[in-house]
Amino acid sequence: MSAHPTHTNPTPGPGQQAVAAGMPGTRPEGLWAAVHDLATGAELWRHAIPPATAEDSPARPLLTADDLVLLTDAGDLVALPAHPAKAHIAGAEIEPVWRLTGQAPALRDARLIGGRLLWLPDLGHDQSQLVDSLTGVVLAFLPIDSSQAPVLLGSDLFARQDDGTLSCWDLGLGRLRWKVPGIARLAAAQAATAAATMIAPW
Repeated sequence: MSAHPTHTNPTPGPGQQAVAAGMPGTRPEGLWAAVHDLATGAELWRHAIPPATAEDSPARPLLTADDLVLLTDAGDLVALPAHPAKAHIAGAEIEPVWRLTGQAPALRDARLIGGRLLWLPDLGHDQSQLVDSLTGVVLAFLPIDSSQAPVLLGSDLFARQDDGTLSCWDLGLGRLRWKVPGIARLAAAQAATAAATMIAPW
């Protein structure tokens, strides 16, 4: 099995788990994602994921701080509980906590930021969504097209677009604070200072 943990701890305790992705041929189901208890290695549950081609591998599942596993279900993005009530029943279907219809492709570039926020960029369409990872509620649409995860500091979101523009958005007021060009990569943000690596002029 080819395993890709997305949330691990070198000294696992009770209730901690890892999400692994299985590849074709390892089990009869084909492509699947499974949740394992890190303390015992026991498989808690598995979920079939849509098939992919050699050029387009499945998106890696995400494990949130609220113990939800984010993965694809047909064309949708869903959140499944890592410890569902029916996990002990063989063959029981795990009910999603929430579902975003048609958002399965967004998982490939999705990032978890600021504890409970899910960043879903729509590359090529100049917009991204901020989603509450616990409820699946879309909190904001931002005109940002970026494959790089933004940095959240309080209610300010610092994001670098793929054209090199760095912008600061006040999520509390829903407005753009400022925008500057020529940023190679957003490194960090602390207190009132956003630290970024600048593109050196030639």
